[in-house]
Amino acid sequence: MGYTLGRMSVILNTAGEFIMGSIAIPGAGLGVVELYILFSLTTAIVGLIRVYAPIHKKLAERHISNMITASPMLSSLIFAALGFITSPFLFMVLVVPSVNHKFMAAMYESLAAPD
Repeated sequence: MGYTLGRMSVILNTAGEFIMGSIAIPGAGLGVVELYILFSLTTAIVGLIRVYAPIHKKLAERHISNMITASPMLSSLIFAALGFITSPFLFMVLVVPSVNHKFMAAMYESLAAPD
C-alpha cells in the first residue's frame, strides 16, 4: 500500500505536531522539525557528492592508502552522518566558494597525511 504525497505530508505534520506542539508553517504542510530534517538530509547528500566524492577520487588516484580509501562505504556513511548533524556548517561550505576551497584543501591535506 503506497502513500500519496498528501497523506505522507499529513503523517509528517502530525508527527511534527506531536514533537513540537502545534508549530507549523502555514501553507507548507510541514512543521519546523520536518523542514530542518529535510534540510539536513539534503545538505548531507549534496555534501557527500560535492565534497567527499572529489576528495575520495583524488586520494584513490594518487594511491594514498588510509581508512578513507580502504573502506569507502564506511567512511562515506560517517561523512554523511556528520554532515547531517553539522548541516548548517556544511551548508556554508557548499554555498560560499572561498570557504569551500579552504575546507577542501584542509580536508585533503589532513586525509593525505600518512596513517
